[in-house]
Amino acid sequence: MKLYQLAFFLFALLTACAAPRISQGTIAVSVTADGETQTVQVPAGSTVGEALTAGGIAPGNLDRTEPPLYTVLENGSRVRLMRVREEFSVGQVVLPYESRIVKNESLPDGQEYWLQMGETGLQEITTRRVFEDDVEVSSNAVNVVTLREPQPQIKIWYTLPTGNPAPP
Repeated sequence: MKLYQLAFFLFALLTACAAPRISQGTIAVSVTADGETQTVQVPAGSTVGEALTAGGIAPGNLDRTEPPLYTVLENGSRVRLMRVREEFSVGQVVLPYESRIVKNESLPDGQEYWLQMGETGLQEITTRRVFEDDVEVSSNAVNVVTLREPQPQIKIWYTLPTGNPAPP
């Protein structure tokens, strides 16, 4: 490869990697946040984050913007800031017990007794609710803890194999 070809290749490579040139001047951007829309003037090449700062708007840690904060704006661009908050709540759910009937041939025909009475269980569920501009957009269980397992109800029963129906 000749020296001038190498120089041309390096020049092309360097100019292709260069940052885009930003025109001088200011641009007008429409910013909507907290139920209000305002037009802010920012230098050409500014990002969404810089437009919010120019409008005196500070996004919170969970807040979301359309377009994203890093987007470079053009004249007439529209920016929307959605205030995002989350709420956690803890509730309890009763877990039902199951009933079991166990045949025991050592009992007289038709006799029954309760071996164990059933007990309900208890679960604690932590739910995360997410709101954007005070409108719920999602609700998910984030933690489920069983505080008490349900205990089955067990009845011991016997009948002769004469086709008698199962006990109630």
